[in-house]
Amino acid sequence: MDDRRTFGGIVGMALEVYGQQFGTFFAIALVGQFLSTLGRAFLSEVSWEEPILNNLALVAAGGVAFLIGLIPHAMQVPALLAAVNDTYRGEPTSLGRAFDRASTRLTWETAWVNLIAGWFAFGGLLLGIVPGILFWVWFCLADVAVVLEGKRDLNALKRSQRLVRGYGGKALALLLVGLLAAALPAGLVRMMVRGTMGGLLSGLMGIVATPFQYALLVLLYYDLKARKGEAAEEGFNRDGQDEEQGRVGSAERMESGEPEQGAQP
Repeated sequence: MDDRRTFGGIVGMALEVYGQQFGTFFAIALVGQFLSTLGRAFLSEVSWEEPILNNLALVAAGGVAFLIGLIPHAMQVPALLAAVNDTYRGEPTSLGRAFDRASTRLTWETAWVNLIAGWFAFGGLLLGIVPGILFWVWFCLADVAVVLEGKRDLNALKRSQRLVRGYGGKALALLLVGLLAAALPAGLVRMMVRGTMGGLLSGLMGIVATPFQYALLVLLYYDLKARKGEAAEEGFNRDGQDEEQGRVGSAERMESGEPEQGAQP
């Protein structure tokens, strides 16, 4: 499979992948974002001009839902990336399989990498709009590097920057497409429907768009790998368990006296 695609080709293929497993992708995003969306809807109804005690129930409900929702929200990142990757590569996927692959390690590492990238982007914005956008584009594939290649910490950011180098304009355009796909429908709904229901429906539009955004990133990742002459499956971190399975297999062979593969007798 030739993974190289034009800008329009990536958008079209992302829509195709999204349509193939819409129900699964939507379920993953819904599990990941429902509580945080509910929390934001409650907090949007709080009248901050009045004493907090007058809105204590809404503040408490919104705060609790938002905080508890941080856990599934973090899990959806590796879950969606794994599900999109499986679909694109023609492998079976499901809600259970996706969240099973969103191990504690991958969830923590993607959350940590996102936090570091966010610090860079915020620091860049303090220097001006251009540096902030530059860091945003450079590190847009850091999550993908964590989930599909097993990169960690700054190595994931460096990997993303190396892939994007020379194709920043294409990456920025795709990021903007994903951003508009989420922001425009949500904004229109918010304008037409007020109150808590408007907040929930607006959040739902964002949930619908989230898998499409991840599909764009996965396809951009494969496109850039192909353009830089890397094998399609090079470094693929299937379920984040390949390295661990290799260590276990090596230990078992040593205990049984079986020589390592490639070892001289």
